[in-house]
Amino acid sequence: MKIGIIIHSKTGNTFSVAEKIQENLLSKGHEVDLIRLKTIKQGNTEKFESIPDISGYEGFVFGSLVEAFSLPAVMKKYMENLSDVSGKKVGIIVTQHFKYRWMGGNHTVKQMEKILRSKNSRIMGNFVINWSSTKKDEQIKDCAEKIGMGF
Repeated sequence: MKIGIIIHSKTGNTFSVAEKIQENLLSKGHEVDLIRLKTIKQGNTEKFESIPDISGYEGFVFGSLVEAFSLPAVMKKYMENLSDVSGKKVGIIVTQHFKYRWMGGNHTVKQMEKILRSKNSRIMGNFVINWSSTKKDEQIKDCAEKIGMGF
């Protein structure tokens, strides 16, 4: 299966989780592209430098950081403009600094799920990695394994 992992990561934390997912999917024989969306500032707004062509992927993993307890506006806009995800399997990953999911992670996941459901994608799971948790490494391993099983 050809899978696109599309990540919005400012500090590299979300990207590092995506790399673990990519390793797991590659070990299962999938063809996987890991794409880090890069942003630029224009005045008070932020936008992506370029929008990758996602046609041709049979499944996706979308990942984002939590910003102000929510999905960053730039990632929300990107996801709202997605095409070509209808009927496709999708995994969701979110990273946050806070220790507990309810401190922004749950809300961010719900925002991503709402957008992806409106586009008729098949959400197979969501994962919140709490970067300040002592169980962070276990969360990352569990996330990579479960996403790998989903495809």
